[in-house]
Amino acid sequence: MNIFSFLKVSSLYNKTIAKYPNAIVLFSEGNVYKNTKIPLLVELSKHTHIIYLTLDPKDELLLNPYPNTSRFLISLDFLGSLFLKKISAKLFITTTPGLGTLALKKSKNIKHYSNYMHAPVDIHYYQKFSFDCFDSVVCSGDFQIKTLSHLEQERNFPVKQKIALGVPYYDIMLKEYSDYPNQDYMSHKTILIAPSWGDNNFLNYYKKDLIGTLLKQDYHVILRPHPQSYKHEPMLINSLISKHKTHPNFSIDKNVSNIESMKKADLLISGYSGVVFDFIFLTEKPCILFDTKNIGANLEKLDINFPSWEDLLMPKIGKLVSLEDDIDITAILEEINTNQDTILSNIRTAKNEVANFGDASSKIAKFYLNKLGDLHG
Repeated sequence: MNIFSFLKVSSLYNKTIAKYPNAIVLFSEGNVYKNTKIPLLVELSKHTHIIYLTLDPKDELLLNPYPNTSRFLISLDFLGSLFLKKISAKLFITTTPGLGTLALKKSKNIKHYSNYMHAPVDIHYYQKFSFDCFDSVVCSGDFQIKTLSHLEQERNFPVKQKIALGVPYYDIMLKEYSDYPNQDYMSHKTILIAPSWGDNNFLNYYKKDLIGTLLKQDYHVILRPHPQSYKHEPMLINSLISKHKTHPNFSIDKNVSNIESMKKADLLISGYSGVVFDFIFLTEKPCILFDTKNIGANLEKLDINFPSWEDLLMPKIGKLVSLEDDIDITAILEEINTNQDTILSNIRTAKNEVANFGDASSKIAKFYLNKLGDLHG
């Protein structure tokens, strides 16, 4: 953000908040979170003006404006952080953690900061102090409330408002998945490999040729790298593609949406990644999961003395394996097939622990509009 952008955006922002003093500020890291932002923005903008701040020049919400919404492209460099430290508003909401401790700076002119969760995962694997500086947190389920309350008590921090209202993301995904036609690879059993990226990408640690092994056993393999992998670990992804691209049963999924691949797949192989929950909740099919939970430093789990919600869930939705294991896919699939009724029951139980699954946005919007009314009063 150069000085001219800083001055222009600051001036336009101040004019907007003067015109719409009850505007809600919605901050986004970019287009990758559009399905988390769109359903909530649509609901909120029916009742009040929205000031949308994004870090992404290709953000669809920046390029394709919604009614009753003002949009600003900012950055988190020095001037961008200065802008965030000076803005005023009654209510600032985001899915970005680390307020006041990481890159997202606090302004003394914001009355209330709130975080709403973008995924149904517990707090353990976030960076330390990710939510301590928020005034409220809209949680995916009661399991997050339990963990946040523990951290408040452990650190003797002020008690923030916590309410379980669900994940807006699933409002869109459930409809898209239901509307998308079923896919079929005929005689080939299809396995979707969808890792996370960076330290959480199990393919950085599991050095055996998993894809080659599956292809030799006549499985169709869809590799869906995380979007960040193309930026931050291109050598890994390019080597995997180059090695297997000529095999007729191998394909790469680069689509923005993962719906088609999930429809095609009979099983998912992943690590501790958000795609696991998309897959099991929408398809109700099993997973093989590499145990990557102990990878990463300076995490919230260091101050938590009980297992996370997903730690307890992962072994129940298919098969949890070590990064050191040789994958005997035939044996694992036989085991999963034997336990498929129990796995299905476990998946449905977990889905019920996510509040308002498929219908969260209106509830979250109502919470924020009531909060805005309280702040106005």
